[in-house]
Amino acid sequence: MAEKKKQHYVPKFYLRSFALDADDKRISLCVVDGLRVVAEAGLDGQCYENYFYGADGAVEDQLQKMETDAAAIIREVLRTGLPPASGSGDAVKLLCFVAAQAGRTKHAAAMMEAQTESFLKKIAVLSGRVTEEDLRGVRIEQQDPVLLPLITNIQSAVTATDLAMKLLDNQTDLPFITSDNPVVRYNQYWGDRRGVSQVGWACQGLQIFFPLSPRYGLMLYDSSIYKVGNRRDKTVAVTVENDVCQLNGLQWANSQEVVFFSAPALATRVVKEGSPYLKHGKVFRQDIEVLKSVERPTTHAMLYAQLPQIRTGLALRFVSVVKRKRKRPPTKNVFIPRGQETADLLEQFRQRRKAGHYRPLELNKFVDDIYSGRVRGG
Repeated sequence: MAEKKKQHYVPKFYLRSFALDADDKRISLCVVDGLRVVAEAGLDGQCYENYFYGADGAVEDQLQKMETDAAAIIREVLRTGLPPASGSGDAVKLLCFVAAQAGRTKHAAAMMEAQTESFLKKIAVLSGRVTEEDLRGVRIEQQDPVLLPLITNIQSAVTATDLAMKLLDNQTDLPFITSDNPVVRYNQYWGDRRGVSQVGWACQGLQIFFPLSPRYGLMLYDSSIYKVGNRRDKTVAVTVENDVCQLNGLQWANSQEVVFFSAPALATRVVKEGSPYLKHGKVFRQDIEVLKSVERPTTHAMLYAQLPQIRTGLALRFVSVVKRKRKRPPTKNVFIPRGQETADLLEQFRQRRKAGHYRPLELNKFVDDIYSGRVRGG
């Protein structure tokens, strides 16, 4: 069991791309609490917790299999300067890896604990047996809180297979950085809708940024909303340092404890330009909304919480909104799906789940059944 004790929530193979030297054993970092810079830190000791995914090692084993596939794909991307072909098996595997990475970090676990605590306290207050004051100072913990966001993100990736994928080629003197929570979800199109999160995997206008090395970064995006570089090019040259600074700022805002970089000589600049973005991150407060049942408002209600959304005022030179979408249609919908196909898929799943044919976390199974003609209750 000892070999499964040290479980990384950001894979070592990924961090090696930001290492300082050829032996891949050292990396530069900044601890965001106090902005303490460590010019040379051991790479092996970064981003892990003992038994983070459970003591039996089962989840760790599955993640290692996913990492093996992803490592080979990313190596090829970095070698060729091209992303996987659209719709290919490698593109799907890379998407699944990105989705898993978004849900497997300490940040994801902290978010889940905060949400679970908020839900349970709200339910207790609604029961009438306790008050909010009674629960003040009460801490509710859960075992292995990272497992639910990990599973949910992997299963939700099926709704993101329509996203376009491009590689960002950083041609400036300022390298890309990364963090202990490196997958950033953003939405420039609907991001100004305060109080409503629009960074779910099926949301219209979704953008995903994931640095792969100091030179290259992956961008997934809703191509019905955005134009990214030249439409025909799979790789986009990033030639303006301000764009790199903004992308690095997303890593600062999304980080939990630490950001990583490969150029210790630029540490002062990296910290000076990036640390102001910290004010946009670490939003763990969970406001639980209560929607009462129309038929039975005194006894039935639905509780829901929204995924906190980073808003940094992102404005990249190589990204623009397509002409036909520049005037947004008026809408009162809380959730705005990317397309009718996605909306129909989710509605079908909701109806069949309501009828008891599927469990809440069986979206992947539902999609597999659709394509194989085995839909339960269909």
